[in-house]
Amino acid sequence: MLIQKGAVEAYVSVKVMRTKLQLIIILLFIFSIVGVCVTYVTLPMGYGDSNHYLIMAQSPGTYVASPWGYRIATPYVAALISSIFNFPIKLSFAAVQIGMYALFLTLLSLWFLWGLRISRFATAMTCLLFVFSYPGVYNLHNVVHVGFGEHLFVLLGCIAIFHERFKLLVFIVATSCLVKESVGMLLIPVLHP
Repeated sequence: MLIQKGAVEAYVSVKVMRTKLQLIIILLFIFSIVGVCVTYVTLPMGYGDSNHYLIMAQSPGTYVASPWGYRIATPYVAALISSIFNFPIKLSFAAVQIGMYALFLTLLSLWFLWGLRISRFATAMTCLLFVFSYPGVYNLHNVVHVGFGEHLFVLLGCIAIFHERFKLLVFIVATSCLVKESVGMLLIPVLHP
C-alpha cells in the first residue's frame, strides 16, 4: 500500500502545529503560575497611578486627570471582566495583569526561539531576567496598573519592526495609545535611525 506524499506532509504539518500549540499553552500556564507566585511573595506598592486606574475601572466613562485618563484599555477590560464574572475589581486587574505578563513572556520566548533562533538557554535566562527585573516585579507588586500592556505592545512593535511589517506597526502604535502613550514614543524613532 502506497501512501501519497502529500498525505504524509499534511500529517507531519498537523503534528508540528499541534506540538507548537502545546508549547504555547504550556508556556502560558508556566508564566501565569510564575506571575501568581511573584504577586504573592511581593509587598503591595504603588506611586498613586493605581488610584486613577481603579476609579476608571469602577466608573467606566469617568475621566480622571491626565495622562491616566487616556489609558482606558486596561481599566475597561478589568471592569468588563469584573462585571461578567462578578469578580472584585482588584481581582479583575490582577487577572488582566497576570494574563498580559504570561502573554508577554510567552511571546518573547517564542520570538526568541522561532523568530530569532536564539538558544533555549539564552531564551530562558532572558525570561528569568525579566521576571526579576524592576518592570517584572513592580507591575506585579501593583496589579492595578497598565504596565504589562505597555510591555506587550512594545514587544509587538519590535517584532513588527524586525519583520518590516510597517502597516502592522502603525496599527500597534495606534491601538497602544489606549494602553499607554509612551509605546509610540519608543517605537516610532526606531523607524528612522
